[in-house]
Amino acid sequence: MNLKTFSAIIFTVLVSISVFSQKQPDNPNTQNNNSNQKTNSGFFNDDPDFMINFLGQVPTKNESEVDTDVGKVLMITYMLEEGSSVAYMIAKARYPAEKIRNSNPDDMLNASVNGFIGNLKLIISEKRDISLGIYPGKFFKSKSSIYYNATADYLVKNTLYQIAILRADRAPTEKEIQDFIFTFALK
Repeated sequence: MNLKTFSAIIFTVLVSISVFSQKQPDNPNTQNNNSNQKTNSGFFNDDPDFMINFLGQVPTKNESEVDTDVGKVLMITYMLEEGSSVAYMIAKARYPAEKIRNSNPDDMLNASVNGFIGNLKLIISEKRDISLGIYPGKFFKSKSSIYYNATADYLVKNTLYQIAILRADRAPTEKEIQDFIFTFALK
């Protein structure tokens, strides 16, 4: 399985286990927008909710409506591949606020991480609490026999953001993590 296919599976799993159980979509509506343009500032600003340093490149955007226990949820992913061994990705899913209002954010973030590692049989080498201003998050590094990853999950009101680097050749360096994952900012 190539890294692009595997990374798409990972983000589908990440979003599906993040807050609610995912059901198989009957008729997914998918939109793909591809571009190899460079950005002037290095920061990707095309999403109305956030900006991030996609290393001066414009990522591929995918939108899918997926069925969940709370109804259809729009999942938007952005991905940039460098060769066949590394992918930089961000996914966001906005859940109906009234459906998650009484949920514990820490429990939701832990469920996201635990479901991700459990389903993919990953070994966590590091996990810690992080934040984005007042919004809670989790950062973790993990590995499997196929790849290494570093991921940050943030819960911003009723939106889950998942920012990750996947590498097939080695673990992401601290510089790679700082230059991508921790450049994520809300608008």
